[in-house]
Amino acid sequence: SSLGTSFAVMSESRSEDGGTDSVCSGTTRRQSVVLKENRAPSAHRKVASVSCLSPRVPGETTETKERHKICKMNTQLDSTKDELKAKTREAKEMQHLVATKDRKLDELQRRMEELVADRREAHQRISDAESERDAKRRQLHEREQELLALQRKCDHLRSTVEERGKRLERKDEDHKDVAFESKRLKATVEELKERLAAREKDNRGLEQSLKHQELRTSQLEQGLRENVTVLEETLRRADSRRNELEERARLLDFEAEQGDSALAAERQRTEELQRRIGRLEADVKRGIDEQVCRAAEHRQVETDLQCARSRIASLEDTLKRKEDAEQRAKSDVEGLKSELATARDRLHSLEDELRRFGEARCSELVSRSEKAEAHVRSLMSDIDKEKTRREELELRIAQIEASSLAERRCEELESRAQVAEAKAGSVSDELHRLREWAEEQSLRELTMETMRLEELKKVSEDVNRKVEEACREVVAENKTLQRKLARFEGDAHGADGAGALDGQENAMLSKEQVERLNSELSALQQELHEVKAQGEEERRTLEIRAVRAEADAALAADELAEAHEAQVSPREHPCTPLVPVGSDTCDQVVTIRCLLIDGRWARLVEARLHQHYQDVADETLWYVRKTAGLWQQMVISHSRDEDRLARQSSEANRLDEELDKLREQNQDLFQSLQGTQQELLVVLSETRRLQKREGDFEDDLDRMQERNAQLVGHTNQKQKIRHLMTVKEENCSLRQELKRCKQRGALLEAKLRSATFFDALSGNDLADVRSRTPGRKPAIQEPRTPGRSTVPLPRTPSKKLIDSRADILAGIEDDRPEALRHDRQEIVRHARAHRRASERASTEYLHLATLVEQVLLLHDVRTSSTSASSSGTCPPSPARSDAGSDSATPAALLSRVRELASRLTSSTLRTEAVRGDGQTEAETQQAEARGVD
Repeated sequence: SSLGTSFAVMSESRSEDGGTDSVCSGTTRRQSVVLKENRAPSAHRKVASVSCLSPRVPGETTETKERHKICKMNTQLDSTKDELKAKTREAKEMQHLVATKDRKLDELQRRMEELVADRREAHQRISDAESERDAKRRQLHEREQELLALQRKCDHLRSTVEERGKRLERKDEDHKDVAFESKRLKATVEELKERLAAREKDNRGLEQSLKHQELRTSQLEQGLRENVTVLEETLRRADSRRNELEERARLLDFEAEQGDSALAAERQRTEELQRRIGRLEADVKRGIDEQVCRAAEHRQVETDLQCARSRIASLEDTLKRKEDAEQRAKSDVEGLKSELATARDRLHSLEDELRRFGEARCSELVSRSEKAEAHVRSLMSDIDKEKTRREELELRIAQIEASSLAERRCEELESRAQVAEAKAGSVSDELHRLREWAEEQSLRELTMETMRLEELKKVSEDVNRKVEEACREVVAENKTLQRKLARFEGDAHGADGAGALDGQENAMLSKEQVERLNSELSALQQELHEVKAQGEEERRTLEIRAVRAEADAALAADELAEAHEAQVSPREHPCTPLVPVGSDTCDQVVTIRCLLIDGRWARLVEARLHQHYQDVADETLWYVRKTAGLWQQMVISHSRDEDRLARQSSEANRLDEELDKLREQNQDLFQSLQGTQQELLVVLSETRRLQKREGDFEDDLDRMQERNAQLVGHTNQKQKIRHLMTVKEENCSLRQELKRCKQRGALLEAKLRSATFFDALSGNDLADVRSRTPGRKPAIQEPRTPGRSTVPLPRTPSKKLIDSRADILAGIEDDRPEALRHDRQEIVRHARAHRRASERASTEYLHLATLVEQVLLLHDVRTSSTSASSSGTCPPSPARSDAGSDSATPAALLSRVRELASRLTSSTLRTEAVRGDGQTEAETQQAEARGVD
């Protein structure tokens, strides 16, 4: 019953606390085993003592025993009730504590889940960073390959440039050889000119000799005419003498008988005169036969002249055909350079001058030969007339038989006729020789001209061929270089470079041409001065000759006057002494007239020579003026070319400076890229270490979860408190680890941002090498660090925008007229240069901004990490310490910022590594302590 009551009381107490037990039934059931195990040993002993009382005690009854049992049971029940109440209170407290612990555990679980989510996000970010790092590494590898390809291309370009320099040297040597050949040709042309001048002098001497011969023939004609007049006078005198003789014969008829001896003598004399007349007739017949032979020879000479003329006409036809061929060749070679054009013009002018002088010489010789033929014909007609007159005189002389004066006159006439015939024969021989010499000279000149033309054609063809080959090689090399430059620098830069190269080559050619033209102008001026000096000397000599001729003419006039006076004075004397005096005076008059004629002809020849030299001087002056005008035009064009060359040289210098700046900028970018690559390698090792630590953290988390599950069901307060302390410590460590992960994520984001900046730069530089695929737009990400803006960084203008601008500018340039196109091209070139400078400045600014932002982020990370550390001391930032330093140049600023970034990255990574090592050691020590516990 006591047991039943005790159980009833227990049930009532349990029923009273049923509300609370129903709430914590599951927990009490789980803790019952723990309570039994954690029950004190005194209770066990009490129970054992109660149960172990022996019922057989002497002196006690069963009732008392039962009462004692009941009392004991009651006391036990009371104690159990008290214990139950205490236990219930303890259970309630424990339940309350467990509920609070459960809530805390739930909070911790939520925090752990958040930490796991953050860890997963960090892991995802790390994986994204690794993927981006791998992509950047691939891009870096591609860039390295591209750099190697560019280096190979640069080496190839250098080799091509060296080959081109060697080719240019060879071309310069060839050009020197061509210049030497041209000089040699000029020397040969000058020698030919000298030969022509010598031949012209010879021709002039021959012309003078011909003129002297013509003068002599004219003098002979005048002498013959004077002789005829003298013979007529003698005939008149003979008539008068015959009349006198007839009168005397009449008188002598009376004395015939007395003068038979005289008649016989007179008959003998007449017979002798008849014999002489017969001899004269025979001589005249022989002269006629000789004249007939000479006429036949003259006809043969005329036929030879006609043959020579036909040959000359055929040669002229061949020359015309050659000229046509040369003109066709000129039309084919019009596209060559100005130097060859000027040389060819010079050669053609020389050829035209030679041809003109040769044709003029031939025409003069032909006209002179015709004049000589006409003169010979006139001489022949005069000779015929003289023959008729001679016959008449012979008839008259036959009538005059008794006059000795007639015999003397006839002898003189015969001697003079013989001399005239001899002179006429010599003149005809000289004319024949002159014709032959003129024909031979014309043929020689024609052959020499044809040979010279052939040589000049060969030389011009060789020079043209060499120049064409050189032009083709240079054009091919320029095209290849333009393609390569267009691959490296783009279409606009390649076009500018090609235009600059073309301009430089044109300027060099114009300079060489101007130098050659200046040398030719100086040579022409020297020739003009020499011709002027020669003309002045010849004018002086002609004046001296004219003065001498005038003096000779005055002397001859005085002598003629004296002779005339001497001829008039002896007329008062008788007739017998008149004959010798008249013959002497006639001879003197003839000589004086000959001298006068010689003086006149000399003056005429000198005047003609002076006129010829004056014409030559006028022609050379006209040619010099023409060449001076051409030279002025060429000087104007040369000045324009020099201005253009100066502009192009300034443009080339500016482009060289721009290339140097771009090279420096590329070197800076490459250095920063190398730094980022090294930092990425360090970050890669750090990410690997973080991944390893993440695996360790996951293992620790799993172990901690298992331990928490084990410790949650345990009832030992000390163990629970210790477990909670460890949980708190783990939470603090996890918070610190989370902070470090956030800092590391911010650092990686900064690295990614710098990497994206270098991508933007490389995208503009390697736009021609990469494929033209449209790139995806970068998503606007949320700011990962405080104070970070969400606005994307400004980028350089894309290739399409540059191409569109270039196309717009090119369209505007094409719409301009030809007169303003050069100015427009210069304006467009300046605009492109300014645009390139602005792009370079923007890239430098972006580079500097990214480096400064990286330095600031690293400094923030370092300050936050140092503030979060246990020491609490913050080292002075290098950015602040170096803030006062003067950044005079962008290169120094970039180098300083790069050093700061590398220093900060190395220091932060070193501190993080030390802190991580310390934390890992502390965690290992805690784990060992837990294992010992």
